[in-house]
Amino acid sequence: MKTCKNSKIRHNLFVYYSAIYDIIIHIYHSRINLSSKGDITELIIQLEEAIHHLEDIRADVKELGSTLHIEELERELENLEAQTSEGDFWNDAKRSAKILKEIKARKSTVEDFRKLESDVEDTITLAEMGIEEKDESICEEVLSEVERIEKEEDRIRIEVL
Repeated sequence: MKTCKNSKIRHNLFVYYSAIYDIIIHIYHSRINLSSKGDITELIIQLEEAIHHLEDIRADVKELGSTLHIEELERELENLEAQTSEGDFWNDAKRSAKILKEIKARKSTVEDFRKLESDVEDTITLAEMGIEEKDESICEEVLSEVERIEKEEDRIRIEVL
């Protein structure tokens, strides 16, 4: 009964946060309009808004890392990988298959999370370069990266549920 209740709560929270996310994205995209590409001031404003949004995403990603227990997963992964180099590891086929499956799952989670973290930082740097160089082409790239990062964060977050 408790599991069912927790599942319903998680589902309701997911629906709630999804609705809030959709509203925020709608507001964000309505504020960023690329129709005035020639206006450097507008370009800088768009990139600064993207940086602020990415900083919010950075905080969300950090929270996601805590939820995923990334550092703990990395330690477990090291221990599991160390077990594969033991002399008798391959003697028990079921045990070795189970450990290899666990390694694959943990490695995938850690790599996806670390890539997301890196993408956020790289996109912030790119936006800062766009402001510094007043480069219009960077603005479109930053905005498309922000969208991709948001989708990836959502995908990982949904997997956690």
